[in-house]
Amino acid sequence: MAQRLPDEYRKYGGTLASRIALKAQSRGLVGDTITQDVQQLEDTRHTKKLAPPTIKLHDEYIEWLKAFFEATEAGKGSTVVKLRSDYRISLAEWKAFAKWHIDLRTGGGDGPNGALSLISEKTRMSSTFSSYSALTGIDVPTTTRSELQGYLEKDLSAQFGLYNNMRPKKTAGVDDFKTFICGGYDTNFGWPSARMRTQWHFLLCTIAYGVLRPGEVIESSCYLNTKQALRYKDVNAFLYIDKNDQIKFGAVLRFNFLKGKRLKDHEYKELLIRETDNTRWAFDATIPFLALAFEDQVFEDCPNAQVMYNVNREDIRRNNNRFPLRIKKSIADLCILRQALPDDKRKVHPSKAWTWKSANDYLKKLAEHLGYTDMLVHCGVDAAAVKQASGHNEVSRVFLTSYKSRLTMVDVQNMLIGLPPDSSAIYDTQSLIRFINAPKLVSAAGLILVDQDPKLMQLRQEQLEARSTLLDEFQSLVEAERVSSPLWYKYLSKQIAVTTLRSSLVDKQLKKERDEFIEKFNQRALENAKVSLARSAKEIEATEQGQTIPEDTVTPSNSTEAQEDDSWNVFDCTFDDESVVDKGLDDTHSSSPDDEEGEGDDADADVDPDEVDGYVGEEEDDENDEDDEDDEGDEDDDAEEEDNDDDDGVEGRNEELMDLGGVGDSGSVSNNEESGDASSDTPILAPLYERAQRLRPQVKLEKNTLTLLETLFGQHLTTTRFEIIGMLNLIKPDQRSSCDIQYPNESPTQNGRCPVIGCDKNVLIYKRHVHSCVHHNLAQQYVDTFAQGKLDKCEFENCPRQHFNSGSAKAIHVYQAHVGQNKGVSRKTVRWQCKVLLPDGRICGEIIIGQTSAQNHIELEHDLLSFYKTKKGYPARLVSYCDTCKQWVIGLFNQREHYNQHISEVVEECSADRLSLAIRTDRRAKPTLCPFCLFDASKDCSERMQSFLTVEQFARHVNAHYIHNDDEVLHRCPYPTCPDVSLDTLQIADHLIEHHGLRLARALPGTGQHRTIQGQRELLVITANRQIPNKGIVGNRHNWAFKTLLQQSIEQLRAWCEIDGVSAEGSKSDLARRLCKSERPKINTHARKDRKNLSIGLLRKKPLEDLRKWCEEDGLPTDGTKMELAGRLCKRKPTEYSKTVHQSWSLDTFMQQAADDLKAWCQKYGLRCKANKKELSKRIYNHLHPDEADSDDDSRISEPDSDSDDYRPRKKAKTNKDRKGKGKA
Repeated sequence: MAQRLPDEYRKYGGTLASRIALKAQSRGLVGDTITQDVQQLEDTRHTKKLAPPTIKLHDEYIEWLKAFFEATEAGKGSTVVKLRSDYRISLAEWKAFAKWHIDLRTGGGDGPNGALSLISEKTRMSSTFSSYSALTGIDVPTTTRSELQGYLEKDLSAQFGLYNNMRPKKTAGVDDFKTFICGGYDTNFGWPSARMRTQWHFLLCTIAYGVLRPGEVIESSCYLNTKQALRYKDVNAFLYIDKNDQIKFGAVLRFNFLKGKRLKDHEYKELLIRETDNTRWAFDATIPFLALAFEDQVFEDCPNAQVMYNVNREDIRRNNNRFPLRIKKSIADLCILRQALPDDKRKVHPSKAWTWKSANDYLKKLAEHLGYTDMLVHCGVDAAAVKQASGHNEVSRVFLTSYKSRLTMVDVQNMLIGLPPDSSAIYDTQSLIRFINAPKLVSAAGLILVDQDPKLMQLRQEQLEARSTLLDEFQSLVEAERVSSPLWYKYLSKQIAVTTLRSSLVDKQLKKERDEFIEKFNQRALENAKVSLARSAKEIEATEQGQTIPEDTVTPSNSTEAQEDDSWNVFDCTFDDESVVDKGLDDTHSSSPDDEEGEGDDADADVDPDEVDGYVGEEEDDENDEDDEDDEGDEDDDAEEEDNDDDDGVEGRNEELMDLGGVGDSGSVSNNEESGDASSDTPILAPLYERAQRLRPQVKLEKNTLTLLETLFGQHLTTTRFEIIGMLNLIKPDQRSSCDIQYPNESPTQNGRCPVIGCDKNVLIYKRHVHSCVHHNLAQQYVDTFAQGKLDKCEFENCPRQHFNSGSAKAIHVYQAHVGQNKGVSRKTVRWQCKVLLPDGRICGEIIIGQTSAQNHIELEHDLLSFYKTKKGYPARLVSYCDTCKQWVIGLFNQREHYNQHISEVVEECSADRLSLAIRTDRRAKPTLCPFCLFDASKDCSERMQSFLTVEQFARHVNAHYIHNDDEVLHRCPYPTCPDVSLDTLQIADHLIEHHGLRLARALPGTGQHRTIQGQRELLVITANRQIPNKGIVGNRHNWAFKTLLQQSIEQLRAWCEIDGVSAEGSKSDLARRLCKSERPKINTHARKDRKNLSIGLLRKKPLEDLRKWCEEDGLPTDGTKMELAGRLCKRKPTEYSKTVHQSWSLDTFMQQAADDLKAWCQKYGLRCKANKKELSKRIYNHLHPDEADSDDDSRISEPDSDSDDYRPRKKAKTNKDRKGKGKA
């Protein structure tokens, strides 16, 4: 009898986490992996090549076997022996393993009966047998399998209560699907933007209930590229003509990450989306796709629907009934699904792009995948059809070659709307991307390029050398093959390598030539389309009726281009009406009677779809025919009048389109024959705003109420397809989204004013005002209440201040005079001693480190507030908002008591989710906590739970934890779930932005979307005031320190000096000193306003370049020293200097002046200029005070005669020879 699993293993249940934990435990005991076991096998002939997911499953089942033998045998040695190819596991051991496995999953029999399924246990044992055979090469006998199956059905099923019948599961029906779709359009759902709603609808149409097959799941963990996102370059969009002669839109989406069988792993899977009739618009994926595409302006030459649907039908037919819509190269890499990603709790996390895996997971959380397979069975689809739709063939195990080019679908759409299912809709997407005249073989020039490949030439040379070596020992290749010589295998491997490489190069060359052909083909089609777009409505009708188009209305093509088209056989392509393309693109479902009476009838419809699409109805045709007759009668009309008639026709048609709610502006379709430019800058959404707003339905989920999407299930519509496209980008919540924070006491008054008493601002205009005003109003009430009865004196020792006017005045006094008086010392490291007088007359005397701790101490211990009130109001720390209780918490004492109740719960919740502290992408922040403070157990709970009013405040606080350090200093992520990895300053910022969703950098200009810094330090939010970019310079370099500026290049510093209007000459340190605010001279506030009122002392502190510039503006001379220029500019002093100006100066005052000014004064007074500042000051002072001058003054320029008594010969300067001679002596 097998021993039970030890108690330390039994705590794991039957969940996926338990298997992972058990697997880790067994790995720690065994120590070898599946790869090592395979390499240790003696007989490798039975080893099969397995796919990565199969190896992963085998690894899991083998780990269960290893854990079983470890728990029941005497050690590792027995486990290794029993998993070898020379040992066969007996039936008794298999039975013991099955019982041990079920016992472990049910928790030792303590679980409820029926917790496990008998079918699942049979499947698990069968998979274990397969894994055992793949590992050892020993097949489990059939008798053993049968006996073990009977043992499971009889003994273990009765002992553990395994259930054999299918349990009833909740089945998704039509009503559930309608409720689910309409929930996305409900105004109470809380979408932050209309684009997110459109993206969600696009996902719903493609992944959930579109033409995507049910078997194509995207949750496989074996492919790493599930993290990729669908980009516009993966979309092959086109126009085609259906059998009703209507222009329709379609697109082929390329997937390379879906789980399922395929010929090669690197091949794409293609998904076709196309227009549907009005009864299926709820499933039409082209509607949300066009809404996103026109918003992003991705199509070349087609900025709106009017231009797109004005393509001539003949151009489409000439192009194999497929007119390409080219994607702009500049935005080909743009993700279709982007912006923010909501989770199941409707919290919004910022994301640069939705990956398909994250999108699929989100749809699962919204219960979109609820009972998908059961729903198919419920709708009457048999198992064979489901397997066929999943891409699996019941009859043969061989994968069909036609699988990669065909997509088979079960008609789930008809099932959901109550129509009979149609499983015969097979669309050949391969024909949509294949051209009839495209090259099928590589050209001769292409084969030459292939043979000239360097790697191929090297392999061929090695093959020839191996062949010559082989023929030196054997007479022929056959003889070497017969004896199985090693040289023969070496030659064979070279030959296979050459063949494989050449085949790959040929395939690449063929694809390149086909792409070039298709590119040229599409380019010519677009040029023809431009010509057709420039035609008037009359000419379009004439073309459709087979009449001759006037030659002057078509731009003549170049003869060389026409010859080139003949060589490519562009216009020789014929298209069969019964071909696969028509079968795939024609509408297979007949229109309903409502359509024939309503929108299906072009003549009687209230809103003509053809007119909305850009075509003319029958009534306008009659008018045009009459105009044609009139034009034929008037043969003497000049060309200008004809052009005016054409312009009037186009403008009139566009005006009617505007009246009908269509798209386009007057003149948006160009009629310029020379340029042929038919593009328009007007997007599709702009003309739709007014009409779509009027047609916007009142969406409710009440019974007997037709919503927009419920109407699309089969009711007649007066809303056109393009209006729905516009409404997808137009529908937004009427009130605040549920993602916005609803703070207490922030509801506006009835007239839309601020609810705070004494504030009369219009809240509807200034929406950000309410939160800040309420916050500061609560802080003011707290300060006034806290200071009652304490305004008569200051409680600090030896403080003479008495009688304060308000509580804020006293708090400011305490901060400025006692707490924050240590200037020049860091607020975090300052050593502060409390000198508050206690009631018994003693001094508190407690020594505290840090200014914030000092403020907390006097508030908690002495009931005193200390803060510095700014222009914006009171500090935010006085009042905090608890997101858990949804209430305001006022005062530090209350915050400590309140947050002590939540700190453990909040830390545990935020530690489990890496995006728990992510904030929204708008400027208004939700109560987001700082991760550095939250996960720091050494801090007070009030500091750990502090919230922020705006995103800028939050970003400045978080960046302050690491931005003050050097960029090379390594930091660790504050989240406990992140691995212990050290990152530098720039890397930790990008890590917090990308991995944890924090917004720490400036938003993208004009979009508001958050971004990473990508090595650009200046993008981080580190200052309070937002700096305006100057000529492409983004960031806040005006507040950089002197050392930070020195790290920049000298070219960058010169460019910034030119922008700031300062001199760009000098060394690197000179430029940095001019740009650094801290190094510039400080002047008073009045001096900044008007330089004409500055004193001479403030003017001489200005740079010399500024003084010269101001003198030039005032018409004064610009030569001279700074003192002279300052004297000319100063309005308080006379412009000319006299001795009386300096008579009151002492010698020390002269020594404090600039050396250039001293030399200028010496030159002006006729004194010697060559000396240091001390000597120059003495000369000037003695000159101005002759009574105090020394008798031996030698400061005059004119030296006395040699005959006089005052003559003193100068000492001769010592030379090197004199010094050497003196040294020798």
